[in-house]
Amino acid sequence: MGKPEGIIEDYLIKQAENHDSLCYKFTSPGKRGVPDRIVIGHGYTVFVECKSPTGTTRKQQDFRIKEMRDHGALVYVLNTKPAIDDFFEKLIKHEL
Repeated sequence: MGKPEGIIEDYLIKQAENHDSLCYKFTSPGKRGVPDRIVIGHGYTVFVECKSPTGTTRKQQDFRIKEMRDHGALVYVLNTKPAIDDFFEKLIKHEL
């Protein structure tokens, strides 16, 4: 079994496949704290930061998430399998 955050990220990837969505690894050279993943599907492009069930975002991540949201981006922090399931249910229903 891998690290708890890796388990959550792997589950996100698998659920994206199961819900006819893309899930790309996201990096932004020169910009620390950007979300881990981009999920594209059902008319949405969403940035996702994966955390372990007990993990929290760092100050730099909080800054980037707020910055991105202030510019109109959809950004989610997901830390459990049920949260990921709920995310995809909302994505499919266009309720994000």
